[in-house]
Amino acid sequence: MKPVDSVDVVFEERAKQLGMIEEIVLDTWWDKFKEHYDRIGFNVPLLRDSPGAADQRTAASDKFQKNRCFRIDAVVAFGKECELIEVKETGNMTAIGQLLTYQMLFLETYWGYTKLHLRLVCLRLPDPVLRCCKKHGINVDMVGEEAADLVKQVRRQKDTEVSEEFTVVKDLAV
Repeated sequence: MKPVDSVDVVFEERAKQLGMIEEIVLDTWWDKFKEHYDRIGFNVPLLRDSPGAADQRTAASDKFQKNRCFRIDAVVAFGKECELIEVKETGNMTAIGQLLTYQMLFLETYWGYTKLHLRLVCLRLPDPVLRCCKKHGINVDMVGEEAADLVKQVRRQKDTEVSEEFTVVKDLAV
């Protein structure tokens, strides 16, 4: 499959596909660093598995999963350099694996960039994960303090909604 001209596809208008807290994390990071970048793309598609690839059994069930397109949470660019961004509430080893995989697939899918960077954006990060990021050249930004108030509001709202749902179910059971 021939690589696609990156500018058109990477930065098309697409909705973010993040949880509420991850969206707060990304928005907080973007507000802080947007002056360093020319553009941002969300939910950026990467190469699908090859057309002849067999369906895969998922670990969580005995069902087959169809070949699917991988998507990067965000890609930011400045000139001919770009950065792949994975967003997590708590940075983890899965995020590192995702970024390293996305790097390989991005280079197979898009071209025209002179330099490619990897970045993990999160609220918090355990030390072993931070050390692993450094070893693999993954930049890390933690936005814990900046996003703390908004995250607390979202959590309180979720707790209230769960409490209200529990009360309704409890009332129906009586």
